Amino acid sequence: MAQQLYTKHLAMQHEQGRDIDADESNNVVIRQRMNLARVILDQQGCLVDDAGGVRHLCLVQQHMHKKGIMFTTFIFPLVIAEMLGIEFMWSSDSDTMVLEYTLERTINTIAGDPTVGGASSGRLTGPSSI
Repeated sequence: MAQQLYTKHLAMQHEQGRDIDADESNNVVIRQRMNLARVILDQQGCLVDDAGGVRHLCLVQQHMHKKGIMFTTFIFPLVIAEMLGIEFMWSSDSDTMVLEYTLERTINTIAGDPTVGGASSGRLTGPSSI
């Protein structure tokens, strides 16, 4: 869906005789998807920006492809962080074990360098990966 919107926006720029601006198209897609995420959160009663609202949230979606899941885990944290006015947000798969100090170390990686936009931690999914 996001790819279709991106392609459509590029085509509109071309039809209007404008220079193609991929950054503008990317921003349009991100904003549109963020608006959709806000609607979904609202429809599900997830008032994350309310003082008494949700503080833990599990997003479930049909598994179609990794790109779609990664896009979801990119968009929803952007929306929730914006709604709550927070700088850092953690997201992981439901089967991920988070070891002691993992969050602190990961956040310190990001906070220590203003040019870093994200961090990835080592992942353990059970005895086979230890």
